[in-house]
Amino acid sequence: MDLTLLMTLLRLDIGHNTFVALMFPVMCIMAIAIVWITSAEKKKRYELEADLYAKAIERGQELPGNLFDRLGEKKRKKSSLEKGIILISVGAGISLFFLVIALTDAPHADRSLRGMAIGIIPFAIGVGHLLIHFLEKKKQHDRKDEE
Repeated sequence: MDLTLLMTLLRLDIGHNTFVALMFPVMCIMAIAIVWITSAEKKKRYELEADLYAKAIERGQELPGNLFDRLGEKKRKKSSLEKGIILISVGAGISLFFLVIALTDAPHADRSLRGMAIGIIPFAIGVGHLLIHFLEKKKQHDRKDEE
């Protein structure tokens, strides 16, 4: 696929919008790199732990009783506060991205400003999570006062 066809599919004009034309592949590469690095680190950590336990078994040492407890544990659930802050940040980041495009691409500023609306969705969901967090906190506080 040549670059002109890719730009046409993305509705980017090479002459006027080089910022977006350069940022799209950079963002894709960064996302792939982040996933690859984190999974490689997790794999390396598990391999080191497995080697440590294998050596302990070879030497006849006792393994800790809670060794396999971690395997059955579920990941910690994110709180509504944490989810809310993350989603608000994502929504603000998306809107800011489209604002920067609008400011740097005057001929297509109206399309970019309309793209800012995409950021409203995660932003609004994040506000909802924050609302849930504070309502639950108030409910817990009220229960403690009753006791």
